[in-house]
Amino acid sequence: MELPQKCIHQLEDLRIFLQQINQEQFKKPLSELSKASLGQHTRHILEFYTCLLKSTKEEPSVCYDRRERNPLLENEIPAALQEISEVTERLDKRDQDFALEQIILSDGQDPLSLTSTFFRELWYVYEHTTHHMAILKIASKLMGVVGLPENFGVADSTISYRRSAAH
Repeated sequence: MELPQKCIHQLEDLRIFLQQINQEQFKKPLSELSKASLGQHTRHILEFYTCLLKSTKEEPSVCYDRRERNPLLENEIPAALQEISEVTERLDKRDQDFALEQIILSDGQDPLSLTSTFFRELWYVYEHTTHHMAILKIASKLMGVVGLPENFGVADSTISYRRSAAH
């Protein structure tokens, strides 16, 4: 499976998750998540994708630290579901790799600039999403949400290891 399709599949799992929770569960600050909500983690995931997808060959840079923080994405499930649709549509059309610059803001220092590529950054966002989906999975189990996809929030390397260990 190509990387953009892996990302789309992962975001579809996130869609399944969001369709199983209600608005109150989505917005509620959870002490187990340092007072963050499921919605805040969802917003964070989606904004990393959106931030990267703004980069082009003509504008080859990305700075996740400067991403837009849209409160609708953390407060309204329909807005988050719509953003998933928009991100997956854009990913489905994205098949080109190109060199880009990742800019990292540092505490009062000059920004750090790293050379990267679109697909390398897409892999980073995919792995970053896996991490946040694992957090969502733990929180949702505490809330009694069931029926998540089998490998929701599980890293590809862990899935592969489990398969090889089972044989």
